[in-house]
Amino acid sequence: MQYDVFISYSAEEQKIAERLAAYLEYYNINCFVASRDIPADMPWSQAIAEAIMGSRMALVVYSENYNNATWLNDELTAVRSALLPIYVFALTNEPYCEAKSEYLKSSPCIGAVGDFDDAYPFLYEEICNMLGMPIEETKPVCEVVKSEEPVVEVAAPAEPQPVSPKKSEEPKAKIEPTAAKEVSKPSQASSLLTAAAIGISITAIMIALLEWALG
Repeated sequence: MQYDVFISYSAEEQKIAERLAAYLEYYNINCFVASRDIPADMPWSQAIAEAIMGSRMALVVYSENYNNATWLNDELTAVRSALLPIYVFALTNEPYCEAKSEYLKSSPCIGAVGDFDDAYPFLYEEICNMLGMPIEETKPVCEVVKSEEPVVEVAAPAEPQPVSPKKSEEPKAKIEPTAAKEVSKPSQASSLLTAAAIGISITAIMIALLEWALG
């Protein structure tokens, strides 16, 4: 046999299946997990069939997603055809749908609703009993398996950038009056004087003409 345990799971529970495998393999229980153990150049269906035939038992990670995945019915059919005993690791209390019930209703089950880690040691003992393997003293899950919780990177606050002081506006150059404006007032006065002089000259000529006419 190539594997002790064939782990059957839905795609949404991949991380849980991989975590379970890591825990069991710490105690030398060899597991098959499709997401990590299927060669890139091998057809998926062929790899699943060969893994089932090469395993001693199946561990079903049962969830609502698993219950609703119709393609997993074929996987369970292959498990039954290979006469593998099944153990159910249930993440939900949802009843089996009709197709899943046919395969899982008579299988032993452990409920892992809530804190999954609390169920791992008991699951390990159950699998050892099914496989006829000696049971080792278990350790806390956190010491055996690294947490799969995503690490959220928090960006460091940006350093405040120095604010350049606004350039003071240069005082606007005082506009000096042009030469034309400088002489505008004198020129106006000169014009008035010129007009007055012309008026006096005309008046004097008219008086002279009048005296000549009367004389």
